[in-house]
Amino acid sequence: MFNSMFSKQILATALFCLLFAGPGANGTENQPKKVDFKTQVRPILSNRCFACHGPDEGHVESGLRLDLVESATAPADSGAIAIVPGKVNESELIRRILSSDESERMPPPHFAAKLTELETQLIRDWISAGANYSKHWSFDSIHSLSPNSMVDLPTPSPFPDA
Repeated sequence: MFNSMFSKQILATALFCLLFAGPGANGTENQPKKVDFKTQVRPILSNRCFACHGPDEGHVESGLRLDLVESATAPADSGAIAIVPGKVNESELIRRILSSDESERMPPPHFAAKLTELETQLIRDWISAGANYSKHWSFDSIHSLSPNSMVDLPTPSPFPDA
Protein backbone atom coordinates (compact mmCIF):
# COMPACT_ATOMS: atom_id res chain seq x y z
CA MET A 1 0.00 0.00 0.00
CA PHE A 2 2.79 2.40 0.91
CA ASN A 3 4.59 1.83 -2.42
CA SER A 4 1.50 2.45 -4.56
CA MET A 5 0.61 5.61 -2.60
CA PHE A 6 4.20 6.83 -2.86
CA SER A 7 4.26 6.04 -6.60
CA LYS A 8 1.04 8.00 -7.14
CA GLN A 9 2.52 11.02 -5.34
CA ILE A 10 5.65 10.86 -7.49
CA LEU A 11 3.55 10.54 -10.63
CA ALA A 12 1.33 13.46 -9.59
CA THR A 13 4.37 15.62 -8.81
CA ALA A 14 6.02 14.77 -12.13
CA LEU A 15 2.80 15.55 -14.01
CA PHE A 16 2.48 18.87 -12.17
CA CYS A 17 6.06 19.78 -13.08
CA LEU A 18 5.52 18.94 -16.74
CA LEU A 19 2.32 20.95 -16.95
CA PHE A 20 3.35 24.02 -14.99
CA ALA A 21 7.12 24.10 -15.21
CA GLY A 22 7.60 23.15 -18.86
CA PRO A 23 9.04 25.34 -21.64
CA GLY A 24 8.29 28.98 -21.06
CA ALA A 25 7.47 28.54 -17.37
CA ASN A 26 10.37 30.80 -16.45
CA GLY A 27 9.02 33.55 -18.72
CA THR A 28 11.76 33.30 -21.35
CA GLU A 29 9.79 31.64 -24.15
CA ASN A 30 8.26 34.90 -25.40
CA GLN A 31 11.35 37.01 -24.82
CA PRO A 32 13.32 37.91 -27.94
CA LYS A 33 16.53 36.01 -28.49
CA LYS A 34 19.76 37.95 -28.11
CA VAL A 35 21.20 38.72 -31.53
CA ASP A 36 24.49 40.56 -32.02
CA PHE A 37 24.30 43.29 -34.64
CA LYS A 38 28.02 43.35 -35.45
CA THR A 39 28.53 39.63 -35.93
CA GLN A 40 25.10 38.38 -37.03
CA VAL A 41 22.92 41.11 -38.53
CA ARG A 42 25.36 43.56 -40.13
CA PRO A 43 26.96 40.82 -42.31
CA ILE A 44 23.51 39.87 -43.65
CA LEU A 45 22.60 43.49 -44.39
CA SER A 46 26.03 44.10 -45.91
CA ASN A 47 25.86 41.07 -48.21
CA ARG A 48 22.19 41.34 -49.17
CA CYS A 49 21.07 44.96 -48.77
CA PHE A 50 23.89 47.52 -48.69
CA ALA A 51 24.41 47.56 -52.47
CA CYS A 52 21.15 49.54 -52.71
CA HIS A 53 20.53 50.63 -49.11
CA GLY A 54 24.02 51.11 -47.70
CA PRO A 55 26.71 53.72 -47.14
CA ASP A 56 27.25 54.68 -50.81
CA GLU A 57 25.35 58.01 -50.90
CA GLY A 58 25.39 57.98 -54.71
CA HIS A 59 23.50 54.70 -54.88
CA VAL A 60 20.84 54.85 -52.15
CA GLU A 61 17.49 53.62 -53.42
CA SER A 62 14.08 54.64 -52.06
CA GLY A 63 15.69 57.03 -49.60
CA LEU A 64 16.54 54.13 -47.31
CA ARG A 65 19.90 53.42 -45.73
CA LEU A 66 19.98 50.31 -43.58
CA ASP A 67 23.47 51.08 -42.26
CA LEU A 68 22.19 54.07 -40.26
CA VAL A 69 19.65 53.65 -37.48
CA GLU A 70 18.30 57.16 -38.14
CA SER A 71 17.41 56.26 -41.73
CA ALA A 72 16.28 52.67 -41.12
CA THR A 73 13.80 53.73 -38.42
CA ALA A 74 12.42 56.76 -40.29
CA PRO A 75 9.90 56.76 -43.13
CA ALA A 76 11.48 55.95 -46.51
CA ASP A 77 10.35 57.58 -49.76
CA SER A 78 7.33 55.25 -49.74
CA GLY A 79 6.31 56.44 -46.27
CA ALA A 80 6.86 52.98 -44.81
CA ILE A 81 9.31 52.45 -41.94
CA ALA A 82 11.80 49.68 -42.67
CA ILE A 83 12.61 48.86 -39.05
CA VAL A 84 10.26 49.49 -36.14
CA PRO A 85 12.32 48.43 -33.11
CA GLY A 86 10.50 45.85 -31.02
CA LYS A 87 7.69 45.50 -33.59
CA VAL A 88 8.50 42.86 -36.18
CA ASN A 89 5.03 42.86 -37.74
CA GLU A 90 5.13 46.65 -38.30
CA SER A 91 8.58 46.57 -39.93
CA GLU A 92 8.49 46.97 -43.71
CA LEU A 93 11.85 45.21 -43.99
CA ILE A 94 10.34 41.93 -42.76
CA ARG A 95 7.28 42.31 -44.99
CA ARG A 96 9.55 42.81 -48.02
CA ILE A 97 11.87 39.93 -47.11
CA LEU A 98 8.89 37.57 -46.78
CA SER A 99 6.93 38.87 -49.78
CA SER A 100 6.09 36.35 -52.47
CA ASP A 101 5.48 39.22 -54.91
CA GLU A 102 8.74 39.47 -56.87
CA SER A 103 8.17 43.19 -57.52
CA GLU A 104 8.24 43.82 -53.74
CA ARG A 105 10.56 41.12 -52.42
CA MET A 106 13.90 42.17 -51.00
CA PRO A 107 16.49 41.56 -52.06
CA PRO A 108 15.11 41.70 -55.60
CA PRO A 109 15.32 38.40 -57.51
CA HIS A 110 17.64 39.91 -60.15
CA PHE A 111 20.09 40.98 -57.44
CA ALA A 112 20.28 38.09 -54.98
CA ALA A 113 18.55 34.99 -53.72
CA LYS A 114 16.02 35.12 -50.91
CA LEU A 115 17.40 35.28 -47.41
CA THR A 116 17.69 31.88 -45.78
CA GLU A 117 15.32 30.93 -42.97
CA LEU A 118 18.16 31.43 -40.48
CA GLU A 119 19.01 34.90 -41.85
CA THR A 120 15.35 35.90 -41.76
CA GLN A 121 14.95 34.61 -38.21
CA LEU A 122 18.06 36.46 -37.05
CA ILE A 123 16.69 39.73 -38.45
CA ARG A 124 13.26 39.04 -36.90
CA ASP A 125 14.84 38.30 -33.51
CA TRP A 126 17.05 41.39 -33.76
CA ILE A 127 14.07 43.67 -34.54
CA SER A 128 12.01 42.00 -31.83
CA ALA A 129 14.80 42.64 -29.30
CA GLY A 130 14.84 46.36 -30.15
CA ALA A 131 17.00 46.51 -33.31
CA ASN A 132 20.04 47.84 -31.50
CA TYR A 133 22.68 49.11 -33.89
CA SER A 134 26.36 49.25 -33.04
CA LYS A 135 29.20 50.78 -34.96
CA HIS A 136 31.37 48.68 -37.22
CA TRP A 137 34.35 47.36 -35.27
CA SER A 138 36.72 49.57 -37.28
CA PHE A 139 35.09 52.64 -35.72
CA ASP A 140 35.61 51.44 -32.14
CA SER A 141 38.11 53.54 -30.24
CA ILE A 142 41.52 52.06 -29.74
CA HIS A 143 42.72 51.78 -26.19
CA SER A 144 45.90 50.33 -24.81
CA LEU A 145 45.92 47.21 -22.80
CA SER A 146 48.20 47.16 -19.81
CA PRO A 147 50.51 44.17 -19.57
CA ASN A 148 49.88 41.75 -16.75
CA SER A 149 51.66 42.64 -13.58
CA MET A 150 54.70 40.50 -13.04
CA VAL A 151 55.29 41.63 -9.45
CA ASP A 152 54.23 38.33 -7.93
CA LEU A 153 56.12 36.11 -10.34
CA PRO A 154 59.46 34.67 -9.20
CA THR A 155 62.46 35.94 -11.09
CA PRO A 156 64.43 33.06 -12.61
CA SER A 157 68.08 32.96 -11.81
CA PRO A 158 70.49 33.07 -14.74
CA PHE A 159 72.75 30.68 -12.81
CA PRO A 160 71.37 27.26 -12.01
CA ASP A 161 71.91 26.05 -8.48
CA ALA A 162 74.98 23.90 -8.21
